Amino acid sequence: LKHNGDNCLNTNNAGCTPYIQEFFKYTLGTKYDFNNIAEIENIEYSCVGERGTYYQKRFYAINSFVTNDFPGPSFESAATLNQESFVNKRISDCEGLMGKKANFYAVDFWQQGNVPKVVQSINAARGEAKLSNTRSSASLFSISQIVTLSILILSVALY
Repeated sequence: LKHNGDNCLNTNNAGCTPYIQEFFKYTLGTKYDFNNIAEIENIEYSCVGERGTYYQKRFYAINSFVTNDFPGPSFESAATLNQESFVNKRISDCEGLMGKKANFYAVDFWQQGNVPKVVQSINAARGEAKLSNTRSSASLFSISQIVTLSILILSVALY
């Protein structure tokens, strides 16, 4: 994490604002070093939080990309991983296994597939469900109470 040229994770924190927080202090994140699509499809392996502590973390981040040690991010794998049906199934499977709503969905090459569409659809459904629940109760509705899902874009390449 960089801010004003300094490394905010070092011990002196010179030049870093106190408002920048370490992501995994608040987030439970899945594995991030998948070698192939099959590893990602194995939800008992790929959906379990590896960074952060389950009970202490408010947010849940799902990684969905193939890194390969070399040559790096896989543009070819993203063609499958970023398709609407794959994204919907992965989010549903991981949320079911972990019992947590996903807040972040990390991908490489977001231009491939329909990740933004899926995230928008999930957020709309979550918002509507929350609104419906509050209409049937006496509680006040606040947009901050909706568990939203965001896309983390890790590799951008236009081919």
